[in-house]
This record gives sequence, structure tokens and C-alpha cells, in this order.
Amino acid sequence: MRGTGRLAGPLLGGLIIDNLGDRSLWSACAVLGTVVAVGYCLLRGPLRATLHPTAPPVGARERELAHEGQG
Repeated sequence: MRGTGRLAGPLLGGLIIDNLGDRSLWSACAVLGTVVAVGYCLLRGPLRATLHPTAPPVGARERELAHEGQG
């Protein structure tokens, strides 16, 4: 699968630049990157709970350490 991405990325990028321009390529990268980042953030909590059911919630340890530092 890795080889497919390494082959398709430059080919698709070249096609987009040739036909639609560089601004379209960068806009598509920004949109795709934003969608992936939002999806990751939305799935991070449920995925962690599924993979590690006994793990504390995300950020719980940091809040605990911050609370200990105040006291």
C-alpha cells in the first residue's frame, strides 16, 4: 500500500497543478488535512476507550498533576 501512495501522490499532484493550478492543489491539501485532523480528534476518545478500556480519560493525568502542583 505504501508504494501506491508514493506513486499516486506526485501523479495526482502534477495533474491537479497542470489542469487546475497550484492554488487548487494547496486548497485541496488544506481541506483534506483539516478533514483528517477533525476526524482524528472526533475518533480519538472513543477509539482509546475501545482499545484501552481501563485507561483514564484523555487529559485526566495532566489535570491530576496540575492539581497536585497547586496544593
